[in-house]
Amino acid sequence: MKLSIPSVSTIKGVFLIFLSLLITFIFGCKDQDNFIEFKSFPDEYILVGKKLDLPIQSPALNMRLFDSLLFIMNPYDKMFFIHIYNKNTFQHYKSFHRKGNGPNEYKSAGTFSLDKKSRILWVTDFNKIRIVGYYIDSLLEFPNYKPAVIISLPKKLHPMMGMENYNSELFAIPDPAGEIQLFFFNRKGEEVSVMNKMDFKDIDNSFFSDLTRTHNSIHAGKNKIVMVYRYFDRMIIRDLKDNSFIETIGPDHIDLQKQLELYDHERLYGYDGKPKFDDNYIYGLYRGTPAAKVDFELGKVSAVYSKKIHIFNWNGKPVMRLNLDHEISSFIIDRKNNRIIAFSVDEVNSLVSYDISHIPELNQ
Repeated sequence: MKLSIPSVSTIKGVFLIFLSLLITFIFGCKDQDNFIEFKSFPDEYILVGKKLDLPIQSPALNMRLFDSLLFIMNPYDKMFFIHIYNKNTFQHYKSFHRKGNGPNEYKSAGTFSLDKKSRILWVTDFNKIRIVGYYIDSLLEFPNYKPAVIISLPKKLHPMMGMENYNSELFAIPDPAGEIQLFFFNRKGEEVSVMNKMDFKDIDNSFFSDLTRTHNSIHAGKNKIVMVYRYFDRMIIRDLKDNSFIETIGPDHIDLQKQLELYDHERLYGYDGKPKFDDNYIYGLYRGTPAAKVDFELGKVSAVYSKKIHIFNWNGKPVMRLNLDHEISSFIIDRKNNRIIAFSVDEVNSLVSYDISHIPELNQ
């Protein structure tokens, strides 16, 4: 029998195919039904910010866009918690939710959420365990406008760790005790349902509730909630109707056992704040470092913030990572103007704008 010996070019081709498959196996995504594990993003971009001229000298902890309006929550302001600007010109329209102890004044404002359909801005008052609602049109028209709706909630929600409006009638609120994922309350302040925590083989919810805390955002149109973990590079996309989910882990694979062995100032942070989203993508502000740098010799502690935004599609697959030139505390996606607006907490200490018009996937 005559043997057929492959040519050198054929052997080289087979080797290159094998090498390509090996690299994909080692560095790429490993999909298994509803589980995605990855070690690197398909694309990465470096973005350089442009400072915006706005008189904000302390961290903006939350920002929202509505039509042409930019809402900024700034708990360090001396008089008001929330400020409204024109998102295009950055002209200041109004400041409201006044600080104080008097009538129609507030000691606290934890977070806020927009009900775009009903045109209401919902704000949490975590000291008094309630949610107050402002009709946006009336807020802009009347100088002395007061909240139209006040919803009192039970004491078990103190301190309120966050809030998202699912629709015009329901609010999703995390359990401060860490035993339940979310409580759902209606506008009467009545509890209507709960979402239990998910069980993972590598995280024991019953013993490590602080490590399993999440930041949550709800896409009402898709009936999905996105949960990103404060101490892990883990994201869950959970269906609010049938409770199905997609779990994504990566790229750092932060280990539970190592986290438990670290002191608080050494423990790695995963995601900072609520994930943002649009109909195409999910955006998470990611740290991947400890929350602070400690100089024991000088006795100084310096806060460390995030410089990375991780982007996923709604199937949980990694799309890209944006590497920023500033540490930021919060951000929003302004798709109409092809930019990201963020609050820088480093030497700039102001709002900065990042142009994303050159990124094809973000301009579809």
